[in-house]
Amino acid sequence: MIIHAGGTTRHHHEYSTVENSKFSEYVLKIPKHSVRLTCSPQNACSLLEMTRPKELQMQMKYNTEYASFTPLLFETTTRPLTIEMNSDKPTRLMSACSLQRSVLKEIWKGCKNSVEKLHFSTGAEMYEYISFNDEKSKWLEDILRNCQKLNTLHLTCVNLDPPASEVVRKKLINPSVENLSLKIIRYEQKVLTQYLSLLPSLKSFKLISYIQITGKRDNVFDIKIPHAALEKLDVDLSFFWDKSCYLWKSSSKESPQNLRIKAVLLHVFPKKGLKRSFVLKNLRGKLTVKEGTSLPKSSYSVTLRVYCKSLQIISTSIGAVDIKNHPLYVE
Repeated sequence: MIIHAGGTTRHHHEYSTVENSKFSEYVLKIPKHSVRLTCSPQNACSLLEMTRPKELQMQMKYNTEYASFTPLLFETTTRPLTIEMNSDKPTRLMSACSLQRSVLKEIWKGCKNSVEKLHFSTGAEMYEYISFNDEKSKWLEDILRNCQKLNTLHLTCVNLDPPASEVVRKKLINPSVENLSLKIIRYEQKVLTQYLSLLPSLKSFKLISYIQITGKRDNVFDIKIPHAALEKLDVDLSFFWDKSCYLWKSSSKESPQNLRIKAVLLHVFPKKGLKRSFVLKNLRGKLTVKEGTSLPKSSYSVTLRVYCKSLQIISTSIGAVDIKNHPLYVE
């Protein structure tokens, strides 16, 4: 363990619960400090309970240099804390996901009464080793069920698996989360809607994901949060072309290789109002947002449909359309 406090560095190498307690009492008396700890998940849980950080950053990654799995990385800014938990023995690449869901749930329980802001990332390198319906990939469900003081959640993961049926049936909501940011490689629209329905206080939502482009006018992407009065919505979509889009000759001016998405048609469906439509476009490098439905004739476009109570500010990054914090005031 390395402690940085007021320009000094102290080293400590005990990992027992008693030593953790003494360490916590010492550190919490220092106004500004940073900590780096390598320990077991159990000791990390006890340290979390003792230090009660308000902000926590965690990253799951595979360390190829040492052929060992580094399951979690904790870091706080309010009370800076970094914890690395390594597996007891070096693991092979294919068993990189050996960390059990039950261990992760204990971590979330340790965050229950203190953590207000949580960053959790599984790491892009885990893409090949976490499959759909994997018990370990129930990140979002377990976080929402256990972290009841959480205000802001940033989650980066490979899959977004469906919540348990009892969660949906009993509507086990988390009333504290107001800000949600999701970066997901693959998921189903229905699953995203199910999770969003569990957050009645949601005010800000950011989604970073992918969309498949199939044609010029039929590329539709839905975000359904009918209960939310959104102060801000941020949609960042990378895209890949459907195979049918490659029927053109490579020399054609309309081939996908020669085109970029230059327009987004935004439909907002407020709960008690009339639908409002906006065209967000990039015309010769100039970004504009205008109310209406008239799209450029010669460019690919994406239709974004948003269902919510109200929407104040929109940000989008889709193809060449990169618009930040544009006011809409749809109610």
